[in-house]
Amino acid sequence: MINHKYKKRLLRLGVLLLLIAAALLVLNSPWYLRRMYPFPYREMIIQHSRESGLDPLLVAAMIQKESGFDPGAVSKKGAIGLMQVMPDTGCWVAGKLGVNGYTPEMLTNPDFNLRVGCWYLRYLGGEYQGDWVRVLAAYNAGIGNVQQWMANGTWTGTWETRNAIPFIQTRTYLAEVAVKYSMYDRIYRCEVGGVPAVFP
Repeated sequence: MINHKYKKRLLRLGVLLLLIAAALLVLNSPWYLRRMYPFPYREMIIQHSRESGLDPLLVAAMIQKESGFDPGAVSKKGAIGLMQVMPDTGCWVAGKLGVNGYTPEMLTNPDFNLRVGCWYLRYLGGEYQGDWVRVLAAYNAGIGNVQQWMANGTWTGTWETRNAIPFIQTRTYLAEVAVKYSMYDRIYRCEVGGVPAVFP
């Protein structure tokens, strides 16, 4: 015969297991996932991504990591807007796009920031033959640093050897964007369509 204390323990365990199961259902529900991984500025992101031959969901994952979708975000280093574009990069890309009267303040405009950021990603994609690990490392650390690391053998440029990257921030960036991208791909691929980027 089961004693009273044992029955109480079984009851508590049953309640705990039910709570855990309920929590897992909530954490994996579309409602919760869309709040954890939102997709504001969707039409603009899709438009500029596709114009540059990019996967919109990779761009969305980058933006969530870069700025949390805050168009007014400014980093300690001075990067601006949704895609955290450096003012000098913005100036260079604006020139390539034929934009006159460029000012860094223009990067707080979501549409302009996405146009510049996506164009620059496409440029990096050309430099690295579409290798998204190298592209994203260059986007975060600067193309000069990535070229130097690969030239002197510090980093081979692969996902598997990312821990050899000298900048902790860049190693963390790659890992976090990879996780976010897998989630955006899981949640929104059916709606957005297209072919996923090979990353990592």
